[in-house]
Amino acid sequence: MDMKRDGGDVILFAVVGMSPAVLTETVWALAHENVPVIPDEVVVLTTTFARKKIEEQLLISHGKELSGWDRLLNTLSSEGLDVEGKLKFGLTGDSLKVFTDFYGKKELSDIATSQDNEAAADFMLKNLRSYTSNPATTVVASIAGGRKTMSALMISCMSLLGREQDRVCHVLVNPPYDGSLTPPFLFPVKGLKHKNRENKTFSSMKAEIELTDVPFVRMLGWYMDKFERFPPKYSRLVAGIQKQVPTVYPVITLDMKVGKIIVDKLVLPTTPIEFAVFYMIYNKTCKISHLVDEIQRLQDDSISDFSMPWFDDFQEHDRVSGAGNEEKSKQAVSKIISSLRTKLLDVPPLHPFVSELVPQRGKPQTYPNNKIKIKGKIPFIG
Repeated sequence: MDMKRDGGDVILFAVVGMSPAVLTETVWALAHENVPVIPDEVVVLTTTFARKKIEEQLLISHGKELSGWDRLLNTLSSEGLDVEGKLKFGLTGDSLKVFTDFYGKKELSDIATSQDNEAAADFMLKNLRSYTSNPATTVVASIAGGRKTMSALMISCMSLLGREQDRVCHVLVNPPYDGSLTPPFLFPVKGLKHKNRENKTFSSMKAEIELTDVPFVRMLGWYMDKFERFPPKYSRLVAGIQKQVPTVYPVITLDMKVGKIIVDKLVLPTTPIEFAVFYMIYNKTCKISHLVDEIQRLQDDSISDFSMPWFDDFQEHDRVSGAGNEEKSKQAVSKIISSLRTKLLDVPPLHPFVSELVPQRGKPQTYPNNKIKIKGKIPFIG
C-alpha cells in the first residue's frame, strides 16, 4: 500500500537530540519496508546544541568525503530506490527547526525546565499543524530522538493533529551500533568497519535496524467542530478538549469494618488515622481545627470498643496531642492529610480527582457522593 496521497508529499517529521543517527536509521528502515517509503521532505525539531551535532554528522562534508546525508542518498539510489528529488533535508531553517523560548525569540539549547517544555509543545504543535492542515500530505512522525519529554510531546501532538494516513514510529538498533563508535554508525554500509572504545571492530552490515509503528489515538476529527478558532497554545487546546471529555469517576468503597479505602478491588495502604480522616472529610469535616477536635474526641478512652482492630489501633497508636498543644496537633493532622493525598495520587484512576477527594485549605470535598460507597457503618464518626 502506497502511503502517499495524490498531489501530496510524505513528510518525515522528527525530534532529534544528540544522536543524529536515529534520523538516518529511520530513513533506512522506511526505505526497506515491504513497500518502500521514501519521504519527500525531512523536518527536524531540535535544540541549538543538537543542531551542531546534526550538521557535523549528517550535513557537512569533511574533505573529499561526502556528508552523511549524501552518502545515505547515494546508497539508497545504488540499491535501485528512487530518491531523485526526495528526502529534501539541509542546513536551512525549513529542514532544521530549533525550539524557541516561551516568547518565540530565543533559541533553546536544551529542553530542561517546565517553561521550556511548554514552549516546546507550542512550537511543535504549530509546526506540525502546518503539514497536517493539508489533507493531501502524509506525516511520518519519529519519536526516537531527543529527551523523553520531546518524544512524549510528539506523540501527544500527533494524537491532537494526526489523520488516518499519518504514522508515529520509533527506531531501534542492536548494540554496539547504538553506542559510541568510530566512525559513527549512521546506516549499514558494505565494507565499512566501526571500532568501539576498546578498539574492537564491528562490521557495519551486521547492524539490525528495527522500525516500530506506535499506535496512537487520532482525535482531530472528534474535536475540531468544538472550536470557533484553533487554539494557538498546546495547553489551551488540551484544556479545551478536556472540557469536552465526559468525566468518569471511579467508585470508591469505604469498608468501615476493616478501615480501608478500596478502588476497583485495589486496597489502598492507608493507616487507621488516614482512613478516619478521609471518612471525616467525606462527612464534611473540613477545617483542620475541626478535624483535630473530632480525632481527639474519638481517641477518648471512654469510647467503647467496637471490636474493630483498625479502630483499636487508631485509638492506641495514632494519638494526636490533646489540649494545650493546639498548633502541634494541627501540624500532625496536616501531615496526615498530606500523606493521604500522596497515597491517593499513587492510584492512577484517582489521580485526576485527588483535589476533589482531599481538597486543599479546608475546602469541602466535591467528589460525587454517589461514587463513594459505605460498607458497614460506625455511627459515632461524623
